[in-house]
Amino acid sequence: MKVINKTTKIIGIGGVPLLPGEEIAVSEDVAASPMVQHFSTIGKIALEPESAPSKGKGKGKGKGKDKDEGDTDSDPTGNTGNADEDKKEGGTGGGSAAPGGEA
Repeated sequence: MKVINKTTKIIGIGGVPLLPGEEIAVSEDVAASPMVQHFSTIGKIALEPESAPSKGKGKGKGKGKDKDEGDTDSDPTGNTGNADEDKKEGGTGGGSAAPGGEA
């Protein structure tokens, strides 16, 4: 069973801290506990079966390129690899720590 924290606070589920928006897998015993059931009833957490398809996180689905093809669009820093282009879009252009490209 998956538990998803819908609050803006850290909550403890089965002795594990659960950050806002995160999800964890728990046993059926933990999911059936009165505290977890109460939080679910009042909307603080969402309970989903483990086999439920996750939204947008399925493997092998979609039309995008595989990561090993050198796709720079999936760079988590948002840099495109082109320093001039990054500066135009508000990036730091090559790792400069100062905003706006000034040192």
